[in-house]
Amino acid sequence: MADLTVTITEDLTINSTAVGGTNSITISSISDYTRKTITCRSATTTKIVSFDTAESTSDMALDVQNVKYVRITNLSTTISTTIATLLNVDSGADSASTSYNIGPGESFILFGLDASKDVEADDTPAFGTLKDVSNILAKPTTSADCQLEIFVASA
Repeated sequence: MADLTVTITEDLTINSTAVGGTNSITISSISDYTRKTITCRSATTTKIVSFDTAESTSDMALDVQNVKYVRITNLSTTISTTIATLLNVDSGADSASTSYNIGPGESFILFGLDASKDVEADDTPAFGTLKDVSNILAKPTTSADCQLEIFVASA
């Protein structure tokens, strides 16, 4: 087992005053990782990673209960990509999603995917039961291909 240390540093100086900061978190008991670069074709939705209740349940799926950290980095210097997280809401079926734009060079980070997300259609959160993330999809926002780096650490 290993420890994964994730460090986020903001380095900003305004009017000769440093106002950035550094935050670190250590995730213990990491025993597996997946790291890959994927080309997302223009005008096409690409499933970049899948999760399920056990690795044996789906082809190439990672066990959602063991995933502790996910980072998706847009390797493009010019193209934005939309990332969608699909949630298991009813009987293991994908029935809700949230989408995020990742600009050139930007990263999208999730800590833990088991019972960790929810979506609602209004501006009054009920703070209801959190759901598992089941899939992460990507689609370039222009008519050009885009490369993403995916890093997943699991217990």
